[in-house]
Amino acid sequence: MMNKYESRISQRDSVTFTCEKQGSKEGHDVVLPCLSALTPEYFMMSELYDKKSEVFCDSIICATCDFKWNPDIGLEWLEDWNNQSVVKNEVPIINRIEEKHGKKRTYNRRELFKMSSNEAKGQIADLFLDSFQEVTSLKEKIGQTEKRKYLMAYLQKNRDHIHLDRNTFLSDKLHVAKLQVSDECSLCQKCSSICPTGALKVVEAKDTALLQFYTDLCINCDVCEQVCACIDKRPVNRLADILENHVLKVVDQDECPRCRDKKNTGEKLCEDCDVKETRKRSLLSD
Repeated sequence: MMNKYESRISQRDSVTFTCEKQGSKEGHDVVLPCLSALTPEYFMMSELYDKKSEVFCDSIICATCDFKWNPDIGLEWLEDWNNQSVVKNEVPIINRIEEKHGKKRTYNRRELFKMSSNEAKGQIADLFLDSFQEVTSLKEKIGQTEKRKYLMAYLQKNRDHIHLDRNTFLSDKLHVAKLQVSDECSLCQKCSSICPTGALKVVEAKDTALLQFYTDLCINCDVCEQVCACIDKRPVNRLADILENHVLKVVDQDECPRCRDKKNTGEKLCEDCDVKETRKRSLLSD
């Protein structure tokens, strides 16, 4: 779905985001089922294509909509977005049709001739017959890994201009988090083995093992917290934090006397051998 919107954004001179009820009949707007589904990633796509963005929203129409969404509250985060130093063009909220700037760009003959691949034919079809219908649960259907792709491209492009001020909308709208672990962490690998995106990974060196956290892969899904009490998740309040990877825990290791595999220094056996030994003692005691 994000790819569909990327295609529509790229086809416009400037971009007007709005909802189905408020979209223009000419098809110039980039239409979402509801503006409650609008998130910073859409503006990031616009800026990656060097397009100016705006939001068209008439609060009177929103008040009569079945979604009963309040734009005064739902779009509060736009102020935080506009205050980012990486934002080249502020995103205004407009409510009069004559203020709209977004429209589809025109193609010259050479551009149309180049559009010969199947993908390009699909893009041309979208220009004339936009039969793609989004469902009302769009916000839930967009995969966070897809969103993260646009977020990281945007941040990498603006890396030298990212400031470190606090941003209240980051954790909620971008679904990002940073992790810490307590001193009790033993690198049991429960969290890394169950992490759905590979954001947590145990990396082994010669005499040490470390728990690496890749912030760009984390989607703030809460899975690691559910399986490990040692993990402490905190909100990200700096854009720069998303670009930084962190070593959460370093443990010295030596050789397990039973299986010759690695074990944490200070432990008698490695985890596997310790489990086997515990089971053996349990059977003998019965």
